[in-house]
Amino acid sequence: MGSKRKRSAQDAAAAAPAAKKQQKDSKSATKKPAEAPAPLDTSPFVNNPKGDELKREVKLYDMLSSEDDSQRLDAANAIVSGLLGENGVEESTLQRHLERRLFRGLASGRKGARLGFSIVLSELLAQLFGAANLSATKYPGLTFDNVFEFLILKTKPEGDLSGQEQKDHALGLLFGLQCFVRSKILFSIDGKWELVLDKLLELSSKKSWTREECGWVIMEALEQMDQDQAESTLSKLCDAGLGLSPEGVGIWLRARDKFPKMKFPSKPWGQSGNPLEHLNSLAKALKESSSSEESSGKGQQAKQTGTWNPKLHFVWDIVLSQYVKAANSKAKNIMSEFDKFWKVTVDVEENPEALVVVLQGLIDGNGAYSFDRVTKTKTIEKLLSMVDDTNGEAVLDVLTSPVLVVPSSETNDAEKSRQMFGDYVLTAIRHVDVAEASEKSSWIKTAALPQLASLAYSNNPEAKPPISEGTRTLIRNRLTSAFTHLLSNMDGYHYPCDLVISCEPDAVAMDGLITSAKDGAFATLQKLMKKAKKEGGKDKATYQTLVTVIRFGHLPIVQWRR
Repeated sequence: MGSKRKRSAQDAAAAAPAAKKQQKDSKSATKKPAEAPAPLDTSPFVNNPKGDELKREVKLYDMLSSEDDSQRLDAANAIVSGLLGENGVEESTLQRHLERRLFRGLASGRKGARLGFSIVLSELLAQLFGAANLSATKYPGLTFDNVFEFLILKTKPEGDLSGQEQKDHALGLLFGLQCFVRSKILFSIDGKWELVLDKLLELSSKKSWTREECGWVIMEALEQMDQDQAESTLSKLCDAGLGLSPEGVGIWLRARDKFPKMKFPSKPWGQSGNPLEHLNSLAKALKESSSSEESSGKGQQAKQTGTWNPKLHFVWDIVLSQYVKAANSKAKNIMSEFDKFWKVTVDVEENPEALVVVLQGLIDGNGAYSFDRVTKTKTIEKLLSMVDDTNGEAVLDVLTSPVLVVPSSETNDAEKSRQMFGDYVLTAIRHVDVAEASEKSSWIKTAALPQLASLAYSNNPEAKPPISEGTRTLIRNRLTSAFTHLLSNMDGYHYPCDLVISCEPDAVAMDGLITSAKDGAFATLQKLMKKAKKEGGKDKATYQTLVTVIRFGHLPIVQWRR
């Protein structure tokens, strides 16, 4: 539920005029170093703030709602210190902040509010009911039940609220429940997890669009449970009809990994608790559908979310990791089992909009970039054969992200993955009918070729580790192969020409003479392209010349003019 925030456009816009004015006033003027912000006041809060104390409190909570990560974190540290630092504030002061500021603030519509308030609440709950147990030693009036009631009351929608306001209150409750989970206190106090679980199930039932998030919070709680607690939780989920749902599939699989000897409910996944052994039911769960028979009775399946969501559900990461793990351990018949799973549960041909999220699940996260090699299938290749303008740029983003910045622990695999990236892009391009390319493959011009050219010829400061010369050579070969396919039809002449003009080949330093020759060649090429387009395809000699020049790599010395 968290997200990273960049510096706002307003800040950038405000800084630009000042820089221009400084440059205009005096070229020799030196820019003053930015002053470090004054440290925030962390002294104890007072019960009835007025004047400067009130201004300080308002400022801190305003910062806590900021979309800027660092501001939120600084404010969170200051607020926690102001409440529990030194000897801690009076109970009435802490209650006021919990009840009127923090829990109430969870229902705020400001984008950063829930994130910031959750940080503070999780820490306060951990101090009150965790190892320090401040509730018993210093704040006896702030019992678990009382504090939990603050959350329920302050996130309960009352009066004539708009749809967005009701949604804000539901999200506030969800974030508040997650705070109790993340404080890691629920399984050391008898009966308190059940209290939170009941509210999660109630919320997911009333607001079906929160079901995935509620399921994720239960997943987080599962990591803190012992086996008996997990068995009790899964039994409750089964009774609530969540077993046969995407969330249920993920929770069951994670429970199997954590507790191999766990006793599972007989339904819906049998005594083994393995959804992968029940492909038809698994397909229904993953496709958000069930038969009328399964939807009747007390244990009916939870309400469906009702709309297709372009965001990849967390269950796919868990399901696919099971197959990748089995393939890496060379489990018997895993290839045929995956093939059956794929045919039953995934049908991208009927739902092309799902291609991007399915591809991301296969190669990122718990998947494997070399998925086809690991599983000895052509799953990725088949997906890439269906790339078009509706998903092309998104597919390139999915393929590029894992190979641009590779974690240090996987540096040895970086070059293999980058070379595989070249193969993937070439595969996608080769499935394009060049004769019909203009109708559905502008993604080749805007995304595929520029990405290949960037890896082949340009310095990319974001690439970690840096791109090796061996990888650049292989990517150049893939780029040449792509041109060969695209130039099989004369109408494809513009692909390499447009790329050459837009590319910044700075991987190898060029002296002034070479740079001048390059710039002259580019200018000539642009004139030729304008003339070719103006003649509307009548002069094939112009096209053929352009094609020949680029195909054989002589562009930097082109000086031909008509």
